[in-house]
Order: sequence, then C-alpha cells, then structure tokens
Amino acid sequence: MQQLHTIKKMLPPPPPEVKELFDAVELNDEEINSAIFDAKRNKYFVLDEERKQQEKKDIRDEALRPWSTNELFHFAKKEAEVLVKISGKVHCLDEYVEPVFNQLCLYFSNNALFESNGLSLNKGIMLIGNVGVGKTDLLKAFRKNKRQCFLPVTCNEVEEKCRDKGLRYSETFAGPVPGHGNTPQYFFQHQVGWMFDDLGTEGIIKEYGNQLEVMEKIIHMRYMLKEHVPFNTMHLTTNIPVDDLEKRYGYRMRSRVREMFNVITLPGPDRRK
Repeated sequence: MQQLHTIKKMLPPPPPEVKELFDAVELNDEEINSAIFDAKRNKYFVLDEERKQQEKKDIRDEALRPWSTNELFHFAKKEAEVLVKISGKVHCLDEYVEPVFNQLCLYFSNNALFESNGLSLNKGIMLIGNVGVGKTDLLKAFRKNKRQCFLPVTCNEVEEKCRDKGLRYSETFAGPVPGHGNTPQYFFQHQVGWMFDDLGTEGIIKEYGNQLEVMEKIIHMRYMLKEHVPFNTMHLTTNIPVDDLEKRYGYRMRSRVREMFNVITLPGPDRRK
C-alpha cells in the first residue's frame, strides 16, 4: 500500500485537455462516497504504517540512549526488590548492600567515578561474600542494563551441561550468549555476556581419565580471547576469597582473575530466612 501511494505521488499531473475531460464527468452520490471511502482507507494504511515505523524508531532510540547512574539506580532497585521477594531474603538495600549497590550502579552506567578507587570499567565484576549475603540477587538486579546485559547461569549448570555434552561444550561459555542480542529486550546490544554464579561449587569433570576444572577452562579461554571478547562481558559470584582460589584452581587462575575482574566484597549476615 505504501509503495502504491509513493508511485501515485510520482506520477505527473494530467495535461489540461485531459483534466477538462475528467471535469466534465459527473459522479452520483454513491460513486462519490465510494471514492472518498477508498481514499480514506488508503490514507489510513499509509498513516498507520508511518505510525508503526515511528514507534519502532522511538523504541530503538530510547533503547540506545544511555542511562544515567540515577536512572539505572531506580531501575535496578525495582529489579532487586522483585528478586528479594522471590528468593525470600529478609533485607534489600541495607547498610551492607547499599554501598556495593551504588558501586554497581556506577559500573553498569559506565560512570568514570567507578574507577576512582582503582577499579576498572574494562574489567568484569567478581562479587565475593559469605553464603546467604545476597550476592546472586544483587548482581542479577543489573542483568539488564544499557551498557552490557548478561545472562545469569550457575557454575553447577555449566558443569552439568559440559558433563552431558562433552568438555568441548565449554567453548559455548567463552564468548557471548548464543542467540541473544539485537532485540529490544537487550536494548539492541550486539552481544549479551555471562554471569557465572557460585564459582567453586561446581564439580570436577573426568574426561579420558583426566580430571578437569570446567570453570578454570572457561576463564582461561575467555582470557585468551580478550582481543575479541571484552572482560566486562563476564561476571562471577563466589564465596571463595581471591587468595584462596589458588588452592582450588592454581596460581594461573588467581593471577588471571585479578587481571580480568574488579574484585568487590559484599559483607553482611546470612539474609536467608
């Protein structure tokens, strides 16, 4: 319909002699009403298509407009409140959580103030805290943001998938989430990152008689891909202090974690009911 309307607009007006012939033709009321109806119908579809295209443009423009730190604060606060209700935690933004929440607001709004304490916007987030302090819910509250969205998955889930499908399946987690991105849901971002929850709770996989740490392998693969996949597309939660990672995964893992992640500690008591 839009194409027909465009073609009609491109046609030249009829010459005067032809117009005189047309002017001499009289239409009855039924023909006039039918012509008016057809014209209005055609224009309705043209205007409706223009409206839809404008709505798509408005949605895309808003999705691509960066949030301020304050805008992200209010969005993530609502997300956190929903997650708290689902998980049954006692507190939300208490005196322990709020300072870390504010740090994450700076980070996920790409605010340079985040780097004032020696942290880096180019690294991912590694949130450390005791069991039950709310690490998972806190980081999940930022899973949709206008800087870099991410998909949460537990390290146990990663281990189970790699155990079922073979260790090579771990390559799936070394890059962006397959099949995600370029949608309004993820603010038209080209790629969606990962959040690996509860590092250290996953089991060890045996393959061809060898014992292999799947999360160690994923982190090392991501490190090797740093020229193509930014560090800030990957985040971790764990209750293992950085210095103790060496006991589980070795020195190389501890060294790379410090290079790849901003290590942030979430203090506080167990908030589980």
